[in-house]
Amino acid sequence: MGQNTLDSTLPHGFNTDGIDLPYHTNSEGYVVPDVTYKSSENRRMRVVTVGAGYSGILLAYRIQKELENVEHVIYEKNGEVGGAWLENRYPNCACDVPSHSYVYPFALNPEWPEFHSKSEDIWCYLDRVCRVFGLRKYMKFNHRVAEAVWDEVAGKWNLKVEKVFIDGSIEIIEDTCDVLLQAAGLLNNPILPKIDGLQDFKGRVVHTAQWPSSFGKEQWKGLKVVVLGAGSSAVQTVPGMQPYVDELHVFVRSKTWLASTTPEPAIASSEKMRHYLGREDLTQGFIPNFSYGCRRVSPGVNFMKAVGQPNVKCYFTPVTRITAHSVIGLDGTEVQCDAIVFATGFDTTFRPHYKIIGQHGVSLAEKWKDVPEGYLGVGCPGFPNFLMFFGPAWPVFAGSVTASLTAVSTLALAMIRKIQTDDIKSIAPKQEVTDAFNIHQQAMLHGTVWEDDCSSWYKDKNGRINAIWPGSGLHFQEVVSEPRWEDYNITYKNQHNMWAFLGRGFTRLERDPDADVAPYMSVDALDPAWFDESIPWRPPVVHNKESARLATAEEPPQHIKAGPDEKTAALDVTGPDGSRFDVFAGATLVDNEEIGQRVKSQKVLVTR
Repeated sequence: MGQNTLDSTLPHGFNTDGIDLPYHTNSEGYVVPDVTYKSSENRRMRVVTVGAGYSGILLAYRIQKELENVEHVIYEKNGEVGGAWLENRYPNCACDVPSHSYVYPFALNPEWPEFHSKSEDIWCYLDRVCRVFGLRKYMKFNHRVAEAVWDEVAGKWNLKVEKVFIDGSIEIIEDTCDVLLQAAGLLNNPILPKIDGLQDFKGRVVHTAQWPSSFGKEQWKGLKVVVLGAGSSAVQTVPGMQPYVDELHVFVRSKTWLASTTPEPAIASSEKMRHYLGREDLTQGFIPNFSYGCRRVSPGVNFMKAVGQPNVKCYFTPVTRITAHSVIGLDGTEVQCDAIVFATGFDTTFRPHYKIIGQHGVSLAEKWKDVPEGYLGVGCPGFPNFLMFFGPAWPVFAGSVTASLTAVSTLALAMIRKIQTDDIKSIAPKQEVTDAFNIHQQAMLHGTVWEDDCSSWYKDKNGRINAIWPGSGLHFQEVVSEPRWEDYNITYKNQHNMWAFLGRGFTRLERDPDADVAPYMSVDALDPAWFDESIPWRPPVVHNKESARLATAEEPPQHIKAGPDEKTAALDVTGPDGSRFDVFAGATLVDNEEIGQRVKSQKVLVTR
């Protein structure tokens, strides 16, 4: 392109400094970039996902299928896909919701072997998804993300990743990305309670989430085993071990509701628990005083049958001390044992398991040290270009988990696409918007069943409900999948003008010589009603007036008088602008004997 020339007609006072500039620029140094509007080719994106469980696999599939010019890397600390369903292999480990709610919408599974499928079957499903769609090529196994630090100048995340080799040695890898997606889950960081003397125990210590393959049915024979806990993991582990061990001792710290596999009223659950438990000491120990649903309800028919067996004994007291060969309860009960199974759950504080440092050097773990207050369960102010798949205020209590994960993935793809096409440097939720959401969440949950007096990972030690979304699963999915960009602080990469992504006025279609440049002329847009042949293509014809035109009468008719023949009637009408009209009822017989009758048929107005 040539240079601009100075025009003698420039307005008075116009600054001519630097007027000899190329086209598409100005004297302040802004050059309109030669980019195509909304084209993914404008910017190569690098996205890093942490975790190759349900969320990571979902992202691998959708980014591969729906986004362009995006390099996607998934770091997984384990040696295979599956996340919690790879790690959790304790006896009878299974989903405690119907198996069909554990599927992706693009890969339904008619082959589930059980209503509550075992962890091995769930892992096989995830493995097949990865094989069918070729998703493992995006994954780096035995890679643990150790640190993610936001670079405000570059608008990128700087990562430190530990690559673990077979011999246990570690290589530190540095990486960068435009978008960081936290998909490491929540229920995958097991915790052992701090019990005095645990380090002195001479027998075997196992957490349900870290069950060794070498500790199976053959190894259980003849053992005296203590199980700590009565939550979801214990409810499955106890009936799995009971037939094979010599003695099974279950320490129950908190009462819990146990359900059958079919929906039923709470009163029915209470009666069924009494029926299955059988003994009064067990019903007194297990059936809670708090409301049904205050803590997670587990399907527990097999558990209730197992604890009534002769080789099982329950103690309704927490364990306070462990010796070399025994555990001791708060009430003084001491039980000799060969192995201790901790079914004590996970770290559910929502603080990340690796260091995440956002804007101004703020640590996410430190920010959420007291209260985890996030944006819609997926983000946090001060942490740009970042989404989490299982944050605080999530629909953990109802609906399909994979459906909610799919909704978050829809938001993730929309964010990646917006950063890419609008050339955004950083996008993060506003603090005031996040504060308002958390106020709404707490107000909405006030008076709900989760406020009842129970011990639950849904709330913290002060009783604040951190885990629950203020609505149904469908409600969450609809809210999250429709991005509210007005809730975000957005900074653009172009320092001169935020609108630089508009480019030089061309769309992708106009850059493509083979494209249809009239997409608005589409058969899909046609309304079938338009082809209704019962409606004439032309209006009624007026023959006996000059300067005929169509209009609409604003004023009601003043009087009716006979027309040229008895098949028409004319109304003498004054329009809103003072002009006068004769109104004819076209092609409809009008009774001209009723003075003052209103013409109800189509009106044709003709200038007088």
